[in-house]
Amino acid sequence: MPLSQGRRGKHPGRSRASGFSLLEILVVLVIVGIVTATAGISAFSAGREAGLKQEAMRLAQLFAVAQSEARALGRPIVWEYDGSGYQFRYLPRQLVLPMHIAARAQGAILDETPTDTVLRPRQWQLEAPVEVVVEPVQAIVFNSEWMPSPFLIHLRSGDQRASVVLEPSGRYRVSS
Repeated sequence: MPLSQGRRGKHPGRSRASGFSLLEILVVLVIVGIVTATAGISAFSAGREAGLKQEAMRLAQLFAVAQSEARALGRPIVWEYDGSGYQFRYLPRQLVLPMHIAARAQGAILDETPTDTVLRPRQWQLEAPVEVVVEPVQAIVFNSEWMPSPFLIHLRSGDQRASVVLEPSGRYRVSS
């Protein structure tokens, strides 16, 4: 047998083409474009709906920071809010009144706003004002206690709703 016949392969006369045709590449590009466009549309529409939940998650993280800082400094910190934003303020170390009453009597006893960047005053990052409802009705005060009293904060802005719950275990949970 001549050497040239052995190298030719099993199917003489059939040429083997390798690679992809232009049509196959175009079909794949169209599919990738459709998937990318669908993902982009769903991501932007979910971003608007998730706005208040993001605010609630940030608030839960700030509550944990405020509780840690109140324990570390030995100074109570109260959370104040309105429709446009919120802030954390230090209460004096020695209080004559119970803290939840002292937090309501804001005028003479509130000391100063924390100067660190984490607990700075913040605006709600939403277009519509935010309505806040605290259950049970009380001032939110963070102090040196390891297990603060559980509470539930309902946030509503337009048709969006979210909640921040301080569970009896001391863990913050966000739900929408």
